[in-house]
Amino acid sequence: AGLTVGSYVTAVAWDRERGTEVASKRVLLGTSRGEIYEYTFPTTATTQHGTSSHTQPQQDGEHDNSLGAKDSSFVNLPILLHKLSDSSSSSSNHDDSVGGAVTGLYFERLRTGMVVICATSGRNKRTRFHSFYSPQHNSSFTTVLADQQYASLMELPGSVDFANMVMVNDVFALRTAVGIYYGRIDRSLTNAASTVAAGGSSMIVDA
Repeated sequence: AGLTVGSYVTAVAWDRERGTEVASKRVLLGTSRGEIYEYTFPTTATTQHGTSSHTQPQQDGEHDNSLGAKDSSFVNLPILLHKLSDSSSSSSNHDDSVGGAVTGLYFERLRTGMVVICATSGRNKRTRFHSFYSPQHNSSFTTVLADQQYASLMELPGSVDFANMVMVNDVFALRTAVGIYYGRIDRSLTNAASTVAAGGSSMIVDA
C-alpha cells in the first residue's frame, strides 16, 4: 500500500458529515497521476502510544458501516481504490496514458446513496468531470467507485494545468480552458438511475 512512486497528493475529500477539524476518520486522496486513494488517520491511541487501542483489526472483507472500507488505521498507508486513466490516449508511452492530475475531489452521503465527484486536468490533458454513485447510503468507497452502472464522464474543451473544483452547498464549479463548468448535486433525487451530479450543469464561457 501507499502512493505510486513519483506521485503526490493534489486533492483531498474530507468527511464533512462525520468528521471535524480535530477528528476525521477516512478521507479520499487524489494524486498527480489520476489515482484515488482512501486514507485513515491514526487514532489518538496510535499517535500517543504507537499501538492502537482497538481490540482486534478487521479481517479482509469486513466493513465499517461508516464508510464500509477495510480498516487501514493499523498501517496508516493510503489504499489505492481507482485509477482515472487517460483511455483516449493512443500513445504506447506509459506516461502518456496516465490520467491528468485529480484537481478536485468531493464525496457526500445522500438520502438515496453515496456520490463521489472529481475533476482531472493537466498540461496536454483533456479536462474531465467524473461522477460516481452507489444507491446505498452505507456503501464503501470501493463500491461507489466500482459501480460503473451509475458512473459518468464529461470531457470539457481544452486543457489547463490545474482545473480546480469548488463546492458551495449543492453547487459545484470547475475551471476550464474556456470558462466555468458548473452544476449541482440533487439531494432530492428519487431515481437512482438519473445523473446525480448534473442537475442542469452548463458552461459560463469567457468572452
